[in-house]
Amino acid sequence: MSLAAQNKETLQIVNRNAKEKQDVDLLVDISKTLPKIACFENKAPLELQKAMRDEWR
Repeated sequence: MSLAAQNKETLQIVNRNAKEKQDVDLLVDISKTLPKIACFENKAPLELQKAMRDEWR
């Protein structure tokens, strides 16, 4: 699935939840319903953040 398709699917899920006015106590609960994004798999979050930060230095 392309990144654009994943983004579209994610927005649809968020919009559906908003329309249904589902009560969600934690952001973690929402994140469990979102599709996985392949470009971030097997990457250390901190290292990715540092690399992105260092691009601007």
